[in-house]
Amino acid sequence: MVNFDNSRHILYVLTEKGSIEVYDLGIKGDSFSKVTKIAQSTLVNQAVNIVKTLDSQNFRPIVSISAVEASESHHIYLVAVTQTGVRFYLTTHTLVNIPPNQRPYTLFLLHVRLPPGYSANITIRPRAVHIAHHSDRNLVLLSTVNEKDVLWCISSDLFPFSQNLMEAYTTVSLDGPALALAEVPQENPLANLSQEGAPLVVRQHYELPKKYVVLTSQGVYIFSKLRPVDILRQLLSETQGLNSDNVKAFFMVQKEDQACATSLIIASLDVDENLELAEYATRAFFLYGGEPRLGAITSMSQANMRTSPFSPNIISTPAATHHFQQQSPPQPSNLTYHPSFDMNSPFIFSSKHNGLYLYLGRILRLIWNKRCIEKVCVDGKNIVNTSTVTSDNCRWILNYLTTLHNFLLSNTQLAICENSSQQLEATLNVSKLNATNRMNHTLQDAQIEERLSLNSLKLFVSHCCQIMGLWRILCEHQFHVLIGTLPPNHQIMLQDTTFKDLFLYGQDICSLLISALVDSYLGDNASVDSISVKLREVCPHLYKVEDAAFSKANEMLKSSRSIQNIDEKEDMVMSALELCKSIAPNINLSGICKQFVSLKAYHAVIDLCITCAKKVDPDNVAGHFYKNDSSIADQEGRNFYHKRMDVYKEVFNMMDSLCSENSTNLNVTTLSPVPTEGDNRVLITQLVNEILDYPDEILHVALYDWMMKKQMSSELIKVNNSSLETYLLHTSQQSPDNIAVIDLLWKYYENNNNHAAAAKILDSLASKTGTSLNLKERLEYLTRAIMCMRSDKVGYAPYLGVFLRDLEDKMEVAKVQEQILEAVTALKGSHPAADEAITALNSGLYQISQLYENFADPLELWECQLAIIDCAGYTDENLIEKIWRNILRREIRKSTGNPNNRMAQILAKVKHIARHCGVSTQCFPLAFLISELEQLSTYLKSDRSLVPKSFVAMELPIDALLEIYNRLISSASEIQIWQKEENEFHLFEAVAALIDTFLNSHETYNSVQK
Repeated sequence: MVNFDNSRHILYVLTEKGSIEVYDLGIKGDSFSKVTKIAQSTLVNQAVNIVKTLDSQNFRPIVSISAVEASESHHIYLVAVTQTGVRFYLTTHTLVNIPPNQRPYTLFLLHVRLPPGYSANITIRPRAVHIAHHSDRNLVLLSTVNEKDVLWCISSDLFPFSQNLMEAYTTVSLDGPALALAEVPQENPLANLSQEGAPLVVRQHYELPKKYVVLTSQGVYIFSKLRPVDILRQLLSETQGLNSDNVKAFFMVQKEDQACATSLIIASLDVDENLELAEYATRAFFLYGGEPRLGAITSMSQANMRTSPFSPNIISTPAATHHFQQQSPPQPSNLTYHPSFDMNSPFIFSSKHNGLYLYLGRILRLIWNKRCIEKVCVDGKNIVNTSTVTSDNCRWILNYLTTLHNFLLSNTQLAICENSSQQLEATLNVSKLNATNRMNHTLQDAQIEERLSLNSLKLFVSHCCQIMGLWRILCEHQFHVLIGTLPPNHQIMLQDTTFKDLFLYGQDICSLLISALVDSYLGDNASVDSISVKLREVCPHLYKVEDAAFSKANEMLKSSRSIQNIDEKEDMVMSALELCKSIAPNINLSGICKQFVSLKAYHAVIDLCITCAKKVDPDNVAGHFYKNDSSIADQEGRNFYHKRMDVYKEVFNMMDSLCSENSTNLNVTTLSPVPTEGDNRVLITQLVNEILDYPDEILHVALYDWMMKKQMSSELIKVNNSSLETYLLHTSQQSPDNIAVIDLLWKYYENNNNHAAAAKILDSLASKTGTSLNLKERLEYLTRAIMCMRSDKVGYAPYLGVFLRDLEDKMEVAKVQEQILEAVTALKGSHPAADEAITALNSGLYQISQLYENFADPLELWECQLAIIDCAGYTDENLIEKIWRNILRREIRKSTGNPNNRMAQILAKVKHIARHCGVSTQCFPLAFLISELEQLSTYLKSDRSLVPKSFVAMELPIDALLEIYNRLISSASEIQIWQKEENEFHLFEAVAALIDTFLNSHETYNSVQK
């Protein structure tokens, strides 16, 4: 006997002597090698060691072998059946540390299972078994009794989740010896989605009953093995839906949760074929499904199950101490249902509730963790993304979901009515708040909790129906082409998306797919009416009325491209605009605006965005938020403000495209009165004016922001709208460091002849501390401020006249500061504090006293000290003379060359200072300077005429100079320098030079001066 495992590519051979040989055909099934051979005697000895209470004759001979495919078990590879009906479960490798794709290398016995008849309560047992067939946890035996064959069917399908190994069996007598046995292959519509390890109770809603054909000497028998749902259907049919003990016993055997899930198959799927039977199943569902409870309630015991009228022949393998006897075909843990019970929850849901969730889980389990799409190579070179489920798969799953949803809708007692759901939820919340432990809850709380859960289930089932319906439509419309139109990042996202993700979080993905589907119709120049109707019928929550209208608007815009008549074209576009406005803001605003822009319908974009903004913020909460200084505490206002700004973004995306568009593109037929001067600036100006015509201040704010980004300052200040002043004031307050905005504010005031306001802004700019402005710019702002105050006679107002004088005073001090900055800059590199002082002087405007204390005095800026004293009007002769002495000493040190050259350099410095501060001011002590310079001339032994000629060149009166020299001559005896230098006649020679200078230039003096 030869048996082949198609899933693992292993060949098993049962020899005539009962030995079993194993052959490995390789991972791909393209090789052949013998692995091992195990004799019958060896297997019998292993079995005796496991079941030590039976004689070895019970384990021989072996009459049949059946391969167990990987989908049924990961560990059991082969089942061998003996003549007495004993089953040997064998494996080809150890059960510890199995590497992936492990090939067979041995064969040993893992588990022994005895047939019925080896316990005290069952005496009948199979004898003289000569044909056996094992598949999917079911064993069919043909044994001979008194020259007649008996068919045995042993199955664990009724007890997939039992803690002990339990099986039910049935015997049927045949009218003659059996010659052959075979299982009839069944067509499974969801075969490509089947997952490994699922018990029949999980698959029974979509898998047909197994059928076996037995060939005897008298004819052919065809047997159908009943599924649990078939057994329940038969019991309901026999009892006519009455309160039958047999039906009650079925719920005991199956356990209530499992039986409720089974009854749902009949109650939902049999409605069309046998309405009466569906009603019986519904009645049983509610009768035996129980009610929600408080705390743990002991369920029906197995003891009751054994004495119930419905008592199928059951055999059980009790727990044993030997580890081999505990082995059985393993069930994947994720398929075993364990009713959820939160130890912290005071409620236990009813079996009706659990059965509904179980049934939904069994419908969706085939695709739950399955990826939505996969890459497939077409024609050996092109790779496309295709759906992992077919249209037929979708149709079957959708049918199960729809019938379940109809069951939930028709049995309203399972869920909360819409008009009472809020009241019940509020009651539950109050109950939860008042209850701190289980003793505070009532039975009503448990009922409300369960109804809330079932209401959520109903909504979820409806959602799943719509998604599967959508997916079926997609599969019918060249799925790979639709996916290919999506952006690459969305395709990658879909490749990693499972149907679980689609059901739970896939709203955005579904919207993308619907858009691709509708766009495919538009791309083929086909009407979207038919597909819109279909989508609205199949998935109304995914494709709303607004979506259908939006698709129609898209179609109208696309159709308008081919219309040559301008009036007809404009009518079509306006109709599309009105359609979009009617469903705003529930539209793809970005997509539709791009279409309007492509049609040059610029005004439509502005109109649509304004309509969307009004519907987003009907109470103008954003406007209130903006006018109230954008308070951080007003989170609602902030949210509405950002929502409206997101809407207006489409308007300025259009404006951006116009800025970057080639001007030659304007010379086409358009729907807007677009000028043809070949310059988009004219068009942009028109659109700006149109936007300003709308009484929407937030839109104006967005416009002003855009113009600022585009550096359209000159155009912006020409705007004659009160919203601009509000915008500039608001922005300057929110961003006090934004010099560009403050610049625009004073220009706006100046442009509107509000010179006083402009001057105040300029004054604040000049006085602004920080590194954003340097001193030169501050002086420019002060100059402009003074000019503004002197414009249009604004200074005639008393309070404005005071402000003007303040500005002029500030300008005088600023000029001194500028002089100090120049002096400090000259010290850069030679004085350690120069860099810091330069930064400080550029960072703001200082008072005159601060300039002296912080800069002029510590840095020994003598000339600047004179400027400060002159500016402040300070009178201190000693201080002034001290400063001049320091200046002269510094100049002596700096001077170079012969005595006359050195003296000339010193006198040049004096002339320079005289030009800046004036010879008539107190900062230019003439008598003191003549005395000091003449003494210095004597010291340097320079020409006596240099000093007097220099003062004459400064246009000082001759008589004043002669008077000073006379006083010096009179007091010469008191000054020791004249004696030290041995030149007592120096001053006389200087006076002679002064007179000589006068005589040489007497023509330049009038008669009075002479």
